[in-house]
Amino acid sequence: MVNACFLLAAAAIAKFVIIYLTVIGIVQYLGVAGKALVMLTMMLGWPQLITGFVGGAIFLAVCKKLSI
Repeated sequence: MVNACFLLAAAAIAKFVIIYLTVIGIVQYLGVAGKALVMLTMMLGWPQLITGFVGGAIFLAVCKKLSI
């Protein structure tokens, strides 16, 4: 179970980093500024980290219930 929790955390952090760096790169390439910049980085920043952890926890619970 500890290994699964570690992998869950690693996957959630990897998802966050990849999405965040991609958004930053695209925003800089397109030259987006102002409120749109703030909104894009907020929507695709830390909420993705939370959804990664929650989705992974749900997956682990379902796998445990199904004995996978």
